[in-house]
Amino acid sequence: MEFVAYDNQYLDLLEKYFEHPDTPINNRNHKIFKTNLYNYDDGICGLLIDNREIIAVNTAIVVEEDNKISCKCTHRLHVRKDYSYLSAKFMDQYWDPLLYSWAHNKKIYNMYATVNVGNESVLFWMTKRHKKRKSHLHYVNNFGKDILNDKWYIYPYKVLEMYELQYIVYNNKFPYTSRDKEKIVDKTVIDYLNKSFNFIPEFGWRI
Repeated sequence: MEFVAYDNQYLDLLEKYFEHPDTPINNRNHKIFKTNLYNYDDGICGLLIDNREIIAVNTAIVVEEDNKISCKCTHRLHVRKDYSYLSAKFMDQYWDPLLYSWAHNKKIYNMYATVNVGNESVLFWMTKRHKKRKSHLHYVNNFGKDILNDKWYIYPYKVLEMYELQYIVYNNKFPYTSRDKEKIVDKTVIDYLNKSFNFIPEFGWRI
């Protein structure tokens, strides 16, 4: 088993990954997977490989808007079902060290992740996952430690991202407040977040 940052030498393996029945629909071709962005300047893609097959992927991309630069991550996270037992190890020991080394070199301090409306279970998982990541800081560089120990929030609005409103999990200060947005009003979501986290006006729920 090996973990690598994607480049063109892994193109054949990526093609096989697209064809695998366990690969989700939004990862099944170069256009929607956004392979062209994983060139180090615009983004990175981490691949976990076993027996010459991609068994897990994760990506991060640079977002530049309103003269502000940030990193969108996690962008294309997927762990194959038959390797799901490696999910935590993939994130903690492989992906996070790559991500924060890259972000440090790019001098990117603002990070955010998005979750589609309707995937609230993923949003809740991310909040729990963040606490676990902070317990594995020894895998990342000092820059990564600073970012993970930063203040992280769930933004109190669903924000327009990729042509649809999405939940936002972010650190520091969400930089793109001028985007179209709608206040989160779903009672199930608000009840869970209020029960689990403190609400900070303008910032959202601190996780």
